[in-house]
Amino acid sequence: MGLVDLGPLVSLTGLSADILGPGLALLSSYFLALPFAMLSSAAAKDAFSVAMSGLIFMALFNVHGLVQLLALSSACYFVSIRFRNSSRMPVFVLILSMAVLGMNHLNAQFFQDELSPRFDQTVPMMVAVQKMATFAWSIHDGTKSDTKLSKTQKSLKISTVPSILQYLGFIFFYPSFILGPSFHFNTYNDFVNTSGQFRLAAGATMLPGRWLYFSKTLAIGLVCVAIHTFASPILTYDFGLTDAFLGYSFIERCAYLLASALVQQCQFFSAWKLAEGACILCGFGYNGADEKNAGAFKWDRCENVRIWEIELAENPRMFLSAWNVQTALWLRSAVYLRLAPEPLPDQTLEEAREAKANASFATHATFLVSAFWHGFYPGFYLTFITLSFLVSANRISRKWIRPLFHDPASKLHSFLSVYHVVGWAATCIGMNYATVGMQMKRFNSAMILWGRIYFSVHVALVVLIVLDAVLGTLGRSKKAGPGKASEKTTKVD
Repeated sequence: MGLVDLGPLVSLTGLSADILGPGLALLSSYFLALPFAMLSSAAAKDAFSVAMSGLIFMALFNVHGLVQLLALSSACYFVSIRFRNSSRMPVFVLILSMAVLGMNHLNAQFFQDELSPRFDQTVPMMVAVQKMATFAWSIHDGTKSDTKLSKTQKSLKISTVPSILQYLGFIFFYPSFILGPSFHFNTYNDFVNTSGQFRLAAGATMLPGRWLYFSKTLAIGLVCVAIHTFASPILTYDFGLTDAFLGYSFIERCAYLLASALVQQCQFFSAWKLAEGACILCGFGYNGADEKNAGAFKWDRCENVRIWEIELAENPRMFLSAWNVQTALWLRSAVYLRLAPEPLPDQTLEEAREAKANASFATHATFLVSAFWHGFYPGFYLTFITLSFLVSANRISRKWIRPLFHDPASKLHSFLSVYHVVGWAATCIGMNYATVGMQMKRFNSAMILWGRIYFSVHVALVVLIVLDAVLGTLGRSKKAGPGKASEKTTKVD
């Protein structure tokens, strides 16, 4: 337990520790924006973030956890600097940081009370692990020539070795330390030095448009808090495990679980939007001029969720690209694109084909890393395995079904709007179905709940994958033709 006992506040407000803990952390971040803005030097800002984030961590969790996080961060820093020329170094840093995070996940899973808050010290450590991994890759990319790097990697590479204080300021940056989002070192370094995109115009004292976007983001976060607070006692996954749930029809069960999923989403929406608000308030959320609207500015640098894109997504990729955005970007840059790299100017055709062939493996490996990063509850792995097959199923549908509606010459082209509506409904059902494992955590609980809706989405996925295999085999046989088949037989004879 931390230096601050949340028990009295829980009793007084009726809110759970899972809401109060991050709520107090975010509230403190809002108040720290003013003194942070008064600091003139980058070193002072680095030290301020380390000190304030350390105090917040000790208040909510414990001193031992803070020492552990400082030790891990420092170890990853020295390994990254000392072995920056080695291509294996970033992989080692990722494994080391994930191993320490994994031990903390196991401690929370097996040695803490089942009723203890889910919001514990693993949450800020998860954010820190992302930063350690991206720092390691960026410092390694800084040793390569530009011809060996993609456009994104060139913009993120670290050519000059930063000091340990700069690095820790990046890891412990106070508005995003507890709940994220993560970001790259170069972005943070530009911010504390008021350089790059954060450079103020002549005579300006602050970046333009801050208060409008801050107010909007804060309002959305508070609305999501209210929805979750009032609806979560009524719509809960646990009810799906009761005998009363069996009295519902199949359609009613699906509708109830879908509504419960939407309520649970609001918990994440509120946390991410309030954290984004803290980043906007201190100025870090600024993302330059809006190219689409003259005279407008973007404050979406720390946007971690795009709510409307999630609710209106027509396929799993659209959903995932708008959910936990910065984590998705981290997984893409630190895992997926390292296994299936983007095309490079001097890349051979064979290397390009190999990267394309690795796409499927990279997708499944990325989901596995994501599951490991989240923890070791069996339900997490059930969710991410299901998600990986949903993405694969989306590829199959785009290959066989999409052309039937998108081709102007097709007879079904006039039903294109129906195709989009069906895609939206299937995505909404499939994605929320998959999250049952994440929410229930326990293997038995997830299987029982899925079983009560007859594993319907899993069955549909299996049917789709089998059909793809059958159609693919028939297509290859048809393409080969009887003449070619007999020719091959003759050659063998």
